[in-house]
Amino acid sequence: MHYKLILLILVMIIFECCVVTKPSPKPTPAPKPSPSPAPITSPTPTPTPKPSPTSVPKPTPTPAPIASPSPSPIPTPIPVNSIKQIPVRGYFELRPGGGKDTLATLAASPSWQRADITGFAIRLQWMNLEPSSGNYDFSYIDAVAKMCASHNKLFSLDIVTGFYCPIWLKSITGPYFNISAQTKPGPAGSTHPGGAMPAPWDVIFQNEYSKFLYALGNKYDSNPYLAYVIVQGHGWGQGNLCESTGDNTELTTAGGALTWIKAFETIANFYYIAFPHTPCIANIGHVIYPSDITPFEQAIANIQSQSYGHLFGIKNNGFSLKTSTGWYGTDHIIATSSNPNGAQEVAPIKTVTDLQSEIKNLKTIGIPFLELYPSSIQLVPDLNKL
Repeated sequence: MHYKLILLILVMIIFECCVVTKPSPKPTPAPKPSPSPAPITSPTPTPTPKPSPTSVPKPTPTPAPIASPSPSPIPTPIPVNSIKQIPVRGYFELRPGGGKDTLATLAASPSWQRADITGFAIRLQWMNLEPSSGNYDFSYIDAVAKMCASHNKLFSLDIVTGFYCPIWLKSITGPYFNISAQTKPGPAGSTHPGGAMPAPWDVIFQNEYSKFLYALGNKYDSNPYLAYVIVQGHGWGQGNLCESTGDNTELTTAGGALTWIKAFETIANFYYIAFPHTPCIANIGHVIYPSDITPFEQAIANIQSQSYGHLFGIKNNGFSLKTSTGWYGTDHIIATSSNPNGAQEVAPIKTVTDLQSEIKNLKTIGIPFLELYPSSIQLVPDLNKL
């Protein structure tokens, strides 16, 4: 019984070992459901925002433009003949120079009441008109201009430089030009003690003198009673420079006559800029001792060939009844009769006969104006009748 049980157990064990047991298949995992793609929905159109009513902008008031100061327009040049007489004509009373004239003696002149007297030739010194640099005292000229306006007379200005430059100028300029004394009266009847003066070619002198002239011209160029101005700055006072052989040597050392000519032309240009509507007249003078005026002639030819030549003239300060043609002083005046040329008496006339001869000579040569000493004028009641 027992052995049958044992046998049965053995048979079952063998059977178990021999049967190939199929492995239970792994359960196929349930496929992960693919996520159904979300339906592509047409994008909901963004609702067009209703335009908010555009507010009409209030116009910004245009501010009134700030009036920036307009630059002063460049004045249209006034035709010279509409304000000044070209050439200058008539008889002018020659007032004392050297600072000897006064407003009181000028006001007392009988010439104010004379119809034959065109005006007054006023002679002043630069040193008295600019006592310190840039400090101008034109009160004397103002008084003269006022007198002329009230009497309907003209005036001219001859402001002497040379020995009569301001004292302050002499302390800053250089080189100086040393003029020898003139002890014998020259053609213009003048003497002087000589001395040092700023050289006409010195750039500091030229700079300071130009500023003075511009201030003077700015005030008086348009004055209808200013007939002409005398060009100064190129000599000691009368237009002359060298008064001895030593002076000639000094000029040669400085560069010779050409240096002087260039300086004179530069100074003449200052006058033209300062007085564009007023005749500018240079006193004839010798540059080289004893009487060589060739450099002066060359300078005048150069100046009058410029655009302002019709405004630039010469004056013979040695005129007398004996003056004749045949030399530059009269021949050039005749040749340039449209320029403001004139003459000055070499000395006061003493007799009516001589005065008659002088005036006749003036008319014969064709000089349009003459500066006469007061005593010459008083010899006759009317110069126009001579």
